[in-house]
Amino acid sequence: MRGSRLRSLAYGFNRLLQPLDALFLRRGEAPPPLFILGPPRSGTTLLYQVVTHGLEVGYPGRPFEYLHGMPNLLCRLFPRSMRDPEPCFRSEYGSIPGRRAPTEHPGLWYRWFPEDPEQGHFVPPDGVDPSTLSAISAQLASMSLILGLPMVFKNVYLDMVAGVLARLDPPPRFLRIHRDRVEVAESLLRARRRQASPGRWWSVRPPGYRQWLGRPPWQQVTWQAYMTEELLDRQLGPCADRCMEVSYDDLCRDPRGLLDQVAGWLAADGYRRRDTAGLPARFPRARHEPEPERPQIEALLEELAGNGGTG
Repeated sequence: MRGSRLRSLAYGFNRLLQPLDALFLRRGEAPPPLFILGPPRSGTTLLYQVVTHGLEVGYPGRPFEYLHGMPNLLCRLFPRSMRDPEPCFRSEYGSIPGRRAPTEHPGLWYRWFPEDPEQGHFVPPDGVDPSTLSAISAQLASMSLILGLPMVFKNVYLDMVAGVLARLDPPPRFLRIHRDRVEVAESLLRARRRQASPGRWWSVRPPGYRQWLGRPPWQQVTWQAYMTEELLDRQLGPCADRCMEVSYDDLCRDPRGLLDQVAGWLAADGYRRRDTAGLPARFPRARHEPEPERPQIEALLEELAGNGGTG
């Protein structure tokens, strides 16, 4: 309860800072931003680490965890924290250690995409007015211009607003990672079991999630994994020419080769390679015993595929 109150106070304080930060906004043409998308527990954080390590890009760094209401000033005051990450490929549920580590920066996005009690984190592609789209575009461009680099963003909640992001100017690029849905569901279930309240919903909330709140956790995470992928399919379909899809298996097996592909894809948009010393030749895949619910998870995924996710 105390933690929730402190977070509420912090968000309120940062909202008060936003008008002041507008004084530091830089306007002009910027390279298209890159968004890393994929369900929670699909490898988005590792992909984020590889991209920020291997490309000359900017990203919201550690200061954003405290003063996300002042992105322009933070980029001016702490540029190294936004473009020069330590070579670290460890993380704990999306959190990367290190003073210059890239972060998920949820506060930056909540100002435009607050959670809805019924729809969860989902915002339909036409759910944001033109003035808000312009404000988002201007903010992302300003960060890029201040740092002098293209910007990369990663937050699993952005899966739920990808259709809105596709309407930004300049048109963004999307790097989407896929992982076996059974593995994603099992990883989500393990994350839930590490909580003090395993029955409590964890991470992204697709629309319709409230109908699943009374179900067992294994059913909730299976539907969560399925619906996140389905929503990404629908939102990214109209902009498939601006989307590159990669697999978690390829990322682990050959991160350097995958980085070469991503760099080649983005080269025309002004993204440049940097020295990749320290990038491992491969990443060991986590090995876990199958969860006892695996047969039920597989069956439910097949059922969801047949009925469009209605359960």
